[in-house]
Amino acid sequence: MLLLLPVVARLAEGLHQPPLMFIYVVVFAASQSFLSPIGYQTNLLVYSPGNYRFLDFLRFGWPLSLLYCLLIPLVILHTVPEG
Repeated sequence: MLLLLPVVARLAEGLHQPPLMFIYVVVFAASQSFLSPIGYQTNLLVYSPGNYRFLDFLRFGWPLSLLYCLLIPLVILHTVPEG
């Protein structure tokens, strides 16, 4: 994620868009790890002690991922100032 932040900031400048909006998109996209127990360390920590199966993450993660994909762009568009 940290490697992409300067890249998207320059991309935003080239497109004459606010860099903060692009940075928010990268940060939120990097934190979306609901579909796999190996997507994020916290998922992996609860995987074995909770007796979860791999498909449990897929079953319960897809609604969260869908909500995230629909809601986060709207939040970013309404919170980042123009310019």
